[in-house]
This record gives sequence, C-alpha cells and structure tokens, in this order.
Amino acid sequence: MREHAELELRLERQGADRFAVEFRLSVPDSDVDPGKKTEGHHIAINELRQIVTEPAAYGRRLGQDVFTFPGMRESLAVVQSQGLDLRFRLALAPGDTEVHGLRWETLADPDAPPPGAPLLLSERVLFSRYVESSDWRPVSPRAKGELRALVVVANPSNLARYRLAPVDVP
Repeated sequence: MREHAELELRLERQGADRFAVEFRLSVPDSDVDPGKKTEGHHIAINELRQIVTEPAAYGRRLGQDVFTFPGMRESLAVVQSQGLDLRFRLALAPGDTEVHGLRWETLADPDAPPPGAPLLLSERVLFSRYVESSDWRPVSPRAKGELRALVVVANPSNLARYRLAPVDVP
C-alpha cells in the first residue's frame, strides 16, 4: 500500500477576489508541519468566468493564482520527490457559493510539463472538498423507496473498432 502525504488548503474570503489562505502539509515519517496562514491572496474569479468553457485554459489560470500561495509549489515538489500519493483537502466556507462554483478539478500547474495537465485528476491524487458547518445533527439516509437514479449509456457507432458489443437500446 502506498503512503500518502496530506495537504489541506483552507480559503477564507477577505474581499471580492482576495483570500486568506491556510496551508498545511503532512508527510509520513516527518515531524515537520509547515502549516501557515497568510492573507491577501488573489483568485481571478472574473477572469475564470470568461473562460469557463475552456477547461485547460481555466485550469492554468486557476493554477496561476493557487501556485502563488506560499508553500504550494514547494510542498508538491516534496510529495513528488518522495514518490508519495497525495490527499488534497480543500476547505471552503459554507456560504461562499462563488468559490464553491470554481472548477477546482481543472487546477493545473502552469509551469509543469505538459502545460495545463490537471493536477487533481491524477490517479495519484485523492481530492476532496470540505464545507465547514456548525450543524452537527446526524444525516439520515433516505428510504429506498425515495431513491432515484439516472443512468446514461453511450452507444457509439464505432464500437467494433474497440471490440465492444453494441448496446440493445430498446
């Protein structure tokens, strides 16, 4: 079983596009906890809205801001140099719908080869979003009779090329 480093990034809005950033990295077999909180960091939310339909450009633009957070680039270099998988936790305030709406999964290091490769879609990264809440009431699962599912199955015309059987649509 592979070992994981754990990176937690907590954002707290300070203005229209300014954020306080709390950053913590934990690496196995290390007592060092380079956690820190800094303020006044920019995320270009308006620019991101303009390129929302271009995932690669969106991820690079988001990365231009996120990779300026103190310790971000260095922490990922440590994780990579030690051959560790990464648990990346993003903690967000519950009422900040604008930040929740950002497409974090597209996040890319703008300087890494290949340019714009999404960091959080790697099989070596487990990504989670956390929303803080003061409500600790238990959440009960719905009754089975209330559950609904939507299933979508692709049935392209070139299945033989991939040695796949066609789906009986009716």
